[in-house]
Amino acid sequence: MGAWNRAILNPDWLAVNIFDIPKGQEYTFTLSIDNTGTRTKTTINDINFIPSSERLVISVAKDDPELFKVVAEKSVKLCDKLPHTPITGIGHNFSYQLDENENFVLDIDFRASKFIDVYKEINASPNLLANKISILQHSLSLEQDKNVILNLSFHLENGKKMLRFNYHHGINDIDSAKYSLKRYYDNYLHSQLTTSKLIIKGDNKNESF
Repeated sequence: MGAWNRAILNPDWLAVNIFDIPKGQEYTFTLSIDNTGTRTKTTINDINFIPSSERLVISVAKDDPELFKVVAEKSVKLCDKLPHTPITGIGHNFSYQLDENENFVLDIDFRASKFIDVYKEINASPNLLANKISILQHSLSLEQDKNVILNLSFHLENGKKMLRFNYHHGINDIDSAKYSLKRYYDNYLHSQLTTSKLIIKGDNKNESF
């Protein structure tokens, strides 16, 4: 989160200042623009940059652990190049979609029908024709970093299960921003560890609707 100048974050500026590609040297990039023409995505060396006036999203274009290290490095470099950009918050987001034979280790009952008597009190009932979306979220403190809140959510949408991670870093100044950016790869490793502990193979034990 912050106030970003989208005009600066163009492919040429990113290539020269973030990827150290000499000015004038040819390089390969992909530029995507949404239907409204207001959102752009620049991809260089499999790293995506999606700027808007209020936030900058940096992500990997493919699932390669080494790229997560690169994102941490390039994010810090971007912070060094634009030290006067106000940054109010940093979030590291990861997700894992479960296979058909995988389940959450927690015995989660997602069924809206479980609360049908409660919903009757407010003159409502589960809509079985709508998209079937259920979410359970826990906010966790991490022992290795007390300044981070992990928002861990278990998603069930139309029969598909997903585990989502949001590592929220509070930012006080430029130093705390750079520290948080450096933690990106560490948080990625922690998300992999968490996935290995919270997902199991076996019969469906997570009830839905």
